[in-house]
Amino acid sequence: MEAFKEVLEELTLVDIKPTRGWFTWINNRDGNALVKERLDRLVMSSNSASIFPFIDAVVVRQTKSDHDTVLLDTLGKKPKEKRRDPRLAFRYNVCWAKDKREKEIIKNKWCRKDENTLEKIDGMHEILGPWQFKKYNKMKAQISVLAEHIDRIIDGPTTLFDMNNRIFQIAGDYFQNLFTSSIDYNDEVEMNYISMCVDQGINNMLVKDFTDEEILAAFNRMDPRKAPGIDGLSGVFFRENWKVVVKDILNFCHDFFKRLKRFCLYK
Repeated sequence: MEAFKEVLEELTLVDIKPTRGWFTWINNRDGNALVKERLDRLVMSSNSASIFPFIDAVVVRQTKSDHDTVLLDTLGKKPKEKRRDPRLAFRYNVCWAKDKREKEIIKNKWCRKDENTLEKIDGMHEILGPWQFKKYNKMKAQISVLAEHIDRIIDGPTTLFDMNNRIFQIAGDYFQNLFTSSIDYNDEVEMNYISMCVDQGINNMLVKDFTDEEILAAFNRMDPRKAPGIDGLSGVFFRENWKVVVKDILNFCHDFFKRLKRFCLYK
């Protein structure tokens, strides 16, 4: 082993550490006799490594061998190309809602008089995207390091016997809950309280314009954790910035329902 290390140093070879997987050999024993080692490695000259800045290595599990495969990808860490629609890459995060600087950015953007409501909503990703990248990119890197550390702990020495027992336990609990759960079905539906027809008074109530109070009630019932649409804005964005956006949102909703009503009458 010492001679091997001397060869690596003499040839200035560097070890390309894998980003997924770590151990490449297992002795296929049970209990305390189980041993995992990182025997197989991928080395490259330091000059060659500098030519490929996005080089990456991953360990691929093999079912018919006690040695796993180490794959080299020269473009593995290359950032993905920008999507055609930048809105698809933007998602409003709940943790931003209490940030004072974020609220100032939204207020300044929303108070512009030269844009309509849709343009303001559509432009949120343009101003919040760079802000969140600068503020939270370091946090994401720390999370990635912790996740990699957890993966290595999980990939550490363990007993095959305990792992099999855990799998059987999970499968058993699943089918136990599946076949013992009961649902109370009510096949008898009471229809007597439903009127046989819609009178004119009910019809007038159904077709009347929505009030500001009804729109506000609908927004208050909106789940702030609901998945955002193509604009990347979830319910928490509107709830946390309601004082800024309320006027434009109400006008937008009234205009939408009026257009919808005219369309339905025309059809």
